[in-house]
This record gives sequence, structure tokens and C-alpha cells, in this order.
Amino acid sequence: MFYLTNIKGSLIYHKVINLIVVITLAIGMLYPLGMATIIREIVIDRDLCRYHDVENHMIVDCFDTLTPLEEYRDKLSWLEVNGLEYGMITYYISTAYVGGGFRQVGFSSYTNEYLEQEGYRLVEGRLLTEEEHEQGAPYCLVSWGGSERRIGDKINVLGNELEVVGIVQCPMMFGGIMVSQNWLYRTIGNSRIQFRISIHAPNGWGDITQGDVRRGLPLEEISAVTRGEEIYKEYYESIDQQIWKRLSSSLMVLIPALCSLAAILFGKVMEQKYQIGLRMALGATKRQIVIEIFFENFILFIAAFCVDMVLFIPVKRISTLVSMYPGAALTAIFLLFGAVSILLISIVIVAVLMGKRQVCEILKESQ
Repeated sequence: MFYLTNIKGSLIYHKVINLIVVITLAIGMLYPLGMATIIREIVIDRDLCRYHDVENHMIVDCFDTLTPLEEYRDKLSWLEVNGLEYGMITYYISTAYVGGGFRQVGFSSYTNEYLEQEGYRLVEGRLLTEEEHEQGAPYCLVSWGGSERRIGDKINVLGNELEVVGIVQCPMMFGGIMVSQNWLYRTIGNSRIQFRISIHAPNGWGDITQGDVRRGLPLEEISAVTRGEEIYKEYYESIDQQIWKRLSSSLMVLIPALCSLAAILFGKVMEQKYQIGLRMALGATKRQIVIEIFFENFILFIAAFCVDMVLFIPVKRISTLVSMYPGAALTAIFLLFGAVSILLISIVIVAVLMGKRQVCEILKESQ
């Protein structure tokens, strides 16, 4: 009760300084919190696309002429003859009308087998049916991560209107929009575009080598055939670079914010020297003073974190990078980080304030 009374009194008496602390913390934490959320999503994506039996997977990247789906499957019949399962995706860049304006959008044609092999999560809606793939129906999937993308929305691509029927989280999606191959063929014709073929050997590769796959597939220009852990090498290197880049930018914001916080808290405690001296004269120990300062400012930290959670709602809607909320684990990490930081700052402030001085000296200085 003694602690609560002192903390409550201090929070009310120093409300202007406390408001400054909350604002400083909220501004300083918002960007690192956003970057940490993006890193969390990147890690989820990395785990999502990890094969269960990576040694039995192979990826073929190539440039080839787009044809109707059935014709292209005939072209890849060598894979089925050798007992291999496969799915494919193409990549194309064009102008699309999304979110009230035109912009450059990367989009893909895909097969359901590709999503099943590469790992995906259906966030909302459904996938295209086999019949819709064959008909080239004007439906599409969109990647998880944009507020303007909703089931039933219309997206204008290459002068054609597509209806969103599904929202998916798929790291190897290549672009923000997925259509059927027959729709893409009907729209852009026999264009030469980028293909990726994901191959799975359910019974192992046997005598089949990467060279056999190169020779067996009549593709125009094969840029790479990767197998096993090689598949992830460039992807993981790219992920590591993204993570370190976001961590470093977050620290560049967070460290100055913590320094500002320490300076504000030190000034605030100096304003409380007389009260602190009186409490020590009444028998309070340094440990009790540290605990009071810690809890008082940790309450302010929690208030600032709540402000950031409210601000995160419009940030998520506006930003195309942030597509999820921090989550329980990330929230716990931030609260723990805040608790440790504020405890260390409180200990240092009390140590600097008191040093070897006696209670009477502190009271005299505060007059």
C-alpha cells in the first residue's frame, strides 16, 4: 500500500512530465515495433516454405513461351512418365488498378499443385477450382498483407477485371496477384515469360539427376536447376539480409529513444529529490526507492505501448509492409525489454543521485 500511494501521488503530481515520457516512448517504440513485426512475418514465411523432405525436391527456373495449361502439361509429360509430381508458377509484371489507383504489380499464373508443394496458408476464401483453371475464369488470389484486398474486390489487370476469391500467405508467390495460366494466356498470348517448376520425387530420385531433368524438359532457356538445400541458399541469404537491415534500422531509432528516456527520467527524479530525501528519512532504503521509480515508469511504458497498439491499426492499413499485428510473443518480448531497460535506468539514476551522500545532504540540496 505504501508503494501504491507513493506511485499514484507521483503519477498525478508530475502529470506533464509523465505525458512527455509516454509520448517519447510511444514515438521511439513505434518504428522498432513495426520492424519487429515485419521480421516476425519474414520468419513465419521462411518456416512456411520449408519442405518436409527437401532432398526429394527440385526447382527448375526458366524462361519459356506461355501456352494454354493443357499444352504446357503435355510439354512436361517427361516428369509424369518418370513418376515425378510437379506444380508450376509464372511471373509477369504489368500495370493494375489496385486500391483506387494504377501501379506496377507483379502477378503470377499458378497451379494448385505448386501451392501444395511450396507451402501456403489459405488466410481467407478459397483457391481456384480445376474447372476454373481450365476455363481461365476471371478470378484471382491475392497475397496476405494489404488492407485494400478483400474477398469479392475487383482488380483491373491488363484491361480485364478480376474478382478476388482467396487470400493466401505463400512466400514463393512471386507478386501480389495469382491467376490461372489459361486466363494469362488469353490475356497476353504467346509471350515469353519466367516460369518456375517445383518438382517432387515421392519415391526418391533413384537414378534421375539434375542433368536428366535439364535434358528431359524441352524448355527454351533453363536458368537454374537446384535440388535439396541448394533451393534455400539464395532465399535464406536474402532473408538474413532483410532481418539484419531491419534490426539495424530499429536500433538506430530505439537507442536514441532510450537515451532520451534516461535523460527525461533523470530530470524527473531530480525534481523529486526532496520527496526522496523525506522517504529515506522515514526509513525507506535505496532498494525501495529503486522499486518505486521502476514501477512508476514501467506503468508509463505500458501506457506508451498501449498507445502504439492503437496507432498500429492505421499503420497496418496504410503500410504495404506490415500485414499482421505484433502477437502475444512479440508483445511479451517488448514488455520484458522495457522492464529490464527501465530497471537498469532506475538503478543508475538512484546511484548517481545518492552516491555516498547522506539523507540530510539530499534534503539540503533540494531546498
